[in-house]
Amino acid sequence: MSVVGTLRHNKRFIPAEFQDPKLTEKGQPKFCFQKDAMLVSYKSGANKNVILLSSMHSNSTIVVNKHEKELPEVVSYYNSTKGGVDTMDLMAHTVSSKRQTKRWPMLMFYNIIDVGSIAALVVYSTKYPVEKFSKTDNRREFQLNVSKDLILPQIERRRQTDCQSNLLLPWTFFSALTRCRYQHPPNLLLSMPLHRLLPNESDVPDAPENWTKKHLFIAPNAMFLFAKNTQLSFVLSVESNSILVLFNLKVLKLFVSVYFS
Repeated sequence: MSVVGTLRHNKRFIPAEFQDPKLTEKGQPKFCFQKDAMLVSYKSGANKNVILLSSMHSNSTIVVNKHEKELPEVVSYYNSTKGGVDTMDLMAHTVSSKRQTKRWPMLMFYNIIDVGSIAALVVYSTKYPVEKFSKTDNRREFQLNVSKDLILPQIERRRQTDCQSNLLLPWTFFSALTRCRYQHPPNLLLSMPLHRLLPNESDVPDAPENWTKKHLFIAPNAMFLFAKNTQLSFVLSVESNSILVLFNLKVLKLFVSVYFS
């Protein structure tokens, strides 16, 4: 693996002769060599020079580009390949998995996910050229499919474990099952501790005295159903013709089964 790229002028390890544009003549590059890397200072304009670091080149070869202009080989190689890096950065910025965080290892992890997903898309498009992923929506769909394929084996394994051990699973696991449209074991919800059915007990207000069926909002393909009214917060599970309602969690600590004809 090799590295070719530009450097900022304020890096401490860059010699002073490379940092000052006035010390580099236009069209006359300067080279600095080490065992496994080289520095090049090239001035193409009047007031600015470009400093490049390369671990792939090891000589001061001068080449002629398509515009019949002489320049160092490392500069010519960088100009011909830098478009791919800019394109990848643009794709990663358009559809990204990054979230706000104060931990720098998480930023690196998010960047690895973005770069890896783009690389997987390039490999997939090369292997199956019929598929077109030029649009943002199609690329987002590809990434969603990849993420689901990665997590579904783990969810399936956790789903098939013993019901008693599932009682200790956090709310996030059941939420993931719901989003992936997996069915819980038949006796799991009924034997579930009450504090496991909601992400936060403080979010559950007292149930009003009078409420009817019209207050309920049934979401399609959802395991947990919530009330539509903002003053009402129930966790529901449809079992045949009955609806199990969990309410007033902090006070009553019980289930109420309501049957509708």
